[in-house]
Amino acid sequence: MNSKQVNNTKGLSRSNQNLTVGIFVVILLIWGPIEPYGMIFRIIYLVVLPVLLWLILRYFGSKWNAGTLENDRLTRGIAGALAGAFFVGACIYLTADFHTSCTEGGDCMTDVGPNYLSVLVLVGLGIVSAWYAISEHKQES
Repeated sequence: MNSKQVNNTKGLSRSNQNLTVGIFVVILLIWGPIEPYGMIFRIIYLVVLPVLLWLILRYFGSKWNAGTLENDRLTRGIAGALAGAFFVGACIYLTADFHTSCTEGGDCMTDVGPNYLSVLVLVGLGIVSAWYAISEHKQES
């Protein structure tokens, strides 16, 4: 980012709002409850909670006194934190003594050793997140 750029925008940028809501949706998809409530409940909270978060960010984000530079730093910070989480997860998976795998019939069993495919996926996601954190990109106001 050019240090001579004018700090002309005010509030949380639209790209940071979308990035935050997108991460929230992925977290809900991965760790959200299914069993006690069923799929109808899951679909409802996968729609209602992100929309509620988006509305909250639209309201309070417009009141935040931030310009292009601050929004760019926030984007880079979020991407850097995600990259760190992916790399830590890859290290944890790589040093695991066992992992759970499921058969085509749906039966799950415990296997000895790390799951190298999960390690590869997490390292790939970490590289993409780190690249996004250090690359130059435009902020939408």
